[in-house]
Amino acid sequence: MRVHSKKNHCCLQHRLCPLGRVILSSLSPELSHGPTESFWSRFAETLKKRIDPSHFETWLARVLCRSQGKEQLELIAPNGFTRDWIRRHYLAQFEEAARLVDGVERRVRILQIGDIDAESLDGLISLGRAVPGGSAGEAPPAVPLKANGAQEQHDVGLSRLSLKTFPVGPLDTIDEQPDAQTEYPLASQFVFEEFVTDRSNELAYASARAVAEFPGGPYNPLFIHGSSGLGKTHLLQAICHAVLRGPKPRKLLYLSCETFVNQFIQAVTNGDLEPFRYRYRKLDILLIDDIQFLEGKTRTQEEFFHTFNTLYNARSQIVLSSDRPPSAIETLQERLVSRFRWGMVTCIEPPSLETRVAILQRKARLWGVELPQDVAQCLAENIDTNIRELEGAVTKVIGYANLIGRKLDLETVYGALQDLLPQRAQITVQQVLEAVSKEFGIPAKELQSKRRIKSVVVPRHIGIYLARQHTRMSLEEIGGFFGGRDHSTVLHSIKKGKAMIAEDPEMSERVRRLSGQLERG
Repeated sequence: MRVHSKKNHCCLQHRLCPLGRVILSSLSPELSHGPTESFWSRFAETLKKRIDPSHFETWLARVLCRSQGKEQLELIAPNGFTRDWIRRHYLAQFEEAARLVDGVERRVRILQIGDIDAESLDGLISLGRAVPGGSAGEAPPAVPLKANGAQEQHDVGLSRLSLKTFPVGPLDTIDEQPDAQTEYPLASQFVFEEFVTDRSNELAYASARAVAEFPGGPYNPLFIHGSSGLGKTHLLQAICHAVLRGPKPRKLLYLSCETFVNQFIQAVTNGDLEPFRYRYRKLDILLIDDIQFLEGKTRTQEEFFHTFNTLYNARSQIVLSSDRPPSAIETLQERLVSRFRWGMVTCIEPPSLETRVAILQRKARLWGVELPQDVAQCLAENIDTNIRELEGAVTKVIGYANLIGRKLDLETVYGALQDLLPQRAQITVQQVLEAVSKEFGIPAKELQSKRRIKSVVVPRHIGIYLARQHTRMSLEEIGGFFGGRDHSTVLHSIKKGKAMIAEDPEMSERVRRLSGQLERG
């Protein structure tokens, strides 16, 4: 959308996030285009050709162009999350675009707006505005609210907005507001600090943090989708916690879509639609989990459509989660699908093995337990699609170990999760012998011989100890396999093996590694 008049300029300024207002208030139709601006225009145009348009609009359009030198370019991101995201994903494209403009190799430095004095922002242009025919991250057109279909106007003038009117520092350092409102119980552990990120969820995480910092800003609505148990609810509740710790009191409501539907049905039945509408349309932030529950509910969709319009035009933040993208929700009205796409639509994928291990270890620490690496690895390898199931499994294993007085090892894991983990193949004493032989570099025949030199005796003790731990053989059978040793000799070897594990950290680690190899086959 081009700004053709002061009035339109004001309307757009009022709808944008605080950064957008700063950008627009420093622009005017009479703005001259000198050599520096010409560089930024070509730079932004080159960058936009090399980056997906939706990614450009989401992450780069609101970045301010600060300075252009022979050796360095400086740009200003709207917040720390965007700055870090650009550094990780787009820095090379920035440097290449700058080189293509005038052939000069430059280093690109990305700052965040919190590092800059408000006065220094005078006259700066955003990348979105620098693109010929572009805009400073314009929001979708406002939806008519009045009965006659006329669009509500928001003329607020062109006075500069002070950056002190919204938070730019870490949200987790602010005490929770005593008068903040929420009508849904929040889990204390569902905060941003406890969310483990990797490539599968980092865009959703960054978007959620940006929404918590700038509610009603560029990512409105925020639509997060992904399979069950991947962290959507965690992110929605993390937004709630962060906003409630912020300096500005906000009326916030977080609930499931099923609750919304049930309350709407009750309101229709009791003739209480006006109180229902007031409750949902006078919010600063509305967060709804499992919005796909609107599927097949025509009248509820109609009600939510008008609720969405009212909130959006009031610049209130809307956050939705679903198990599928908007277009895949069957029977969802096209006008709702379109509105759900106005802001940011982001997907959470199943986490990688390394991330699953990190999630398990963090969950165990919440219980005050340090999870052994082989236990975490075993759980992460066998439960690979659902974080909720993964966390439930480690909770069950820790509880099982405490109740029956067992240590946290692979044996305990398989005992606690017999119904969840695949049955292990039976470990044989031959497998134990071969594993110990390979680990200590001693021929298997030596371990079964009568030789009593230390280099053979120590591995033999460990072999007998592991055979007792991992096989169903009796002491006599184990003794017979290890060179015809009697019952008392086997007991002595098991006792020596336990002592070495307890006294020697290096030996303990070798035995732990051997046990893991045997368990995994």
